[in-house]
Amino acid sequence: MNIDAVPLIRASQVRPFLAAMDCIGAPRERLLRQSKLPLLAYDDAEAVLPELFLWELADKVARNQGIEDFGLLAATHMPVWESEPELIGLLRSLPTLWIALSRFCRLSRQYSNTVRFEITRKGNQALLECDQIPSAPGEDQSELYDLKLMIQIVQLAAGREWAPPEVFVSPVNVLRLTRSKEFERVRIRRSDTFTCVAFPADMLAWPMQGLAHPCGLQLPNPLADTFLDSLGAIIGTYLQYRTMNIQLAAEMAGLSTRTFQRRLADLQLDYSTLIDQIRLKQALSFLSNPDVPLTEIAYDLGYSDAAHFTRAFHRWTALSPHEYRRQHQVV
Repeated sequence: MNIDAVPLIRASQVRPFLAAMDCIGAPRERLLRQSKLPLLAYDDAEAVLPELFLWELADKVARNQGIEDFGLLAATHMPVWESEPELIGLLRSLPTLWIALSRFCRLSRQYSNTVRFEITRKGNQALLECDQIPSAPGEDQSELYDLKLMIQIVQLAAGREWAPPEVFVSPVNVLRLTRSKEFERVRIRRSDTFTCVAFPADMLAWPMQGLAHPCGLQLPNPLADTFLDSLGAIIGTYLQYRTMNIQLAAEMAGLSTRTFQRRLADLQLDYSTLIDQIRLKQALSFLSNPDVPLTEIAYDLGYSDAAHFTRAFHRWTALSPHEYRRQHQVV
């Protein structure tokens, strides 16, 4: 990830946490509002959300409900083959675990632009690892979720009862895993630099347990990895679900409002112009589909009615939405 990019995560990655919240009776709507996450959007394969907000949500649930390994619970309650069936369908179609893990490491960047997975072989050990180490609220839960995710990917070849002989986690999670029945036969090692699942290297040649030829798989597009593109993607999602203001946008980027304004000024932008650019880009995309009514487009762009959208679109293009559609009809 470009270090300037806003940390993004696919909305689908929030579903396991929502399912776990419902399972334990946590107040979903209240906690989502407190964490500034939309109440909807989680079934949209292309929607992106601020990753910082997700881990803040996980931290709130863990603390409020007294569940120290909530990230582990989320991944267990809704495993990756349920949350991302298209990705798992592709991985299961590959011939060996080595190829599947290599593909997973590449494709994972389409679901989060911060976490990097890597598969390596060192002597008689295979190491599947990621470099995310807890440093902010909720990132300890993120580490537990990623650890379970890595185990589940290996289980696509090894079977769902398989457990790794050894794992490496941050100090804060060593004791948590030690107290977990699931890891009672796993050697838990401390690492200050990475999270890792270690297993015998000869497993890399194991065949995958799945179909030979997946059909109709639709993986999401790659995530934006520049500051403006990632910011535009995340604001585009939020316009449909809640009022956007500069303070919220700055929080999404993990910046103070003043620093955020300076970043925009360095790009010869102010916040109002940025919002107009994002809305225009989305409007042109929506208008390319003649079956989408203007009232729906207006709502998706954060306007209260079609009249407000029409006036804004005319200000941007000197055309009404109807005129634009007529001029750009596909014959």
